[in-house]
Amino acid sequence: MSSFRVNVVHKPVLGPEEVLSLFAMDARLRYLPVEWKRIKLTDQLFYCPSFDGCRKAIEYLMPKRPKYLEHKFDCENMSGWLRHKVADVFQVNNFAEVEGYADCRGLGMERHGWTVFTEGIYFYQLETQTGVVMDIDDPLYVPDEIVMG
Repeated sequence: MSSFRVNVVHKPVLGPEEVLSLFAMDARLRYLPVEWKRIKLTDQLFYCPSFDGCRKAIEYLMPKRPKYLEHKFDCENMSGWLRHKVADVFQVNNFAEVEGYADCRGLGMERHGWTVFTEGIYFYQLETQTGVVMDIDDPLYVPDEIVMG
């Protein structure tokens, strides 16, 4: 009889969540530098863990992300993957797919996709390819389309 070893990594508990209505989330998103018509909210209620809970979700999922493949699974795909994975694994929907312009390679502003998440009244940007978290007003990342829920 053969045996094998399974390394089980338990998903972290994110902690308490703030629950926001569609209208409350919409009101918060209006403070971002994005035209109202370019924001799409896909749920009626939004479950938002603390910053520490979001950090735990990011640390758990980022090592599992698919490999970057230019023109096949690139920045926009990674952002969508993370948004859906957070919802699937942790049942929270405070991560958003974002498209806009970024200077992430030092070559000037180019079209790019990344992730935004909210905790309380604060929004943060996450470079989905590297795992770096930035303030929402980082001048190197300028969102112009957001899909959350």
